[in-house]
Amino acid sequence: MSNYQERLSEEIERISDGNLSQLSKNIGVARNTLYNWQEKANIKLDQLVKLSKQGLDIGYVISGKKEQYAQNDLTEQEILLLREFGKLSDEQKQLTLGLLISGIGCMNKLVIHNGPNGTVVNHVGGRK
Repeated sequence: MSNYQERLSEEIERISDGNLSQLSKNIGVARNTLYNWQEKANIKLDQLVKLSKQGLDIGYVISGKKEQYAQNDLTEQEILLLREFGKLSDEQKQLTLGLLISGIGCMNKLVIHNGPNGTVVNHVGGRK
């Protein structure tokens, strides 16, 4: 079984998806700080919470046990959806929830992409 430092490092790598620079920007710390946390595991609780909002599994880091809900009734697809949703900004979360709540029928009329100034939603075939 891995120790706390190894699990923290593993989770940081997982949520960064190989892009520590972007993760560091997302949580407002220097990239070297992330490396330091991976090597020494000297992370403050508030920073660990910030990482959890990016998808880090705090329970696994602390206890060595994977997410509780992964062992329950959720499918792999639902777990992936939750992880990815946790990485979104508040604005992106609201947009995503709006799309989900409004129903699949309207989604075939939307084109969503990340532009240089953030997420862009284009309505196809008519006005908003």
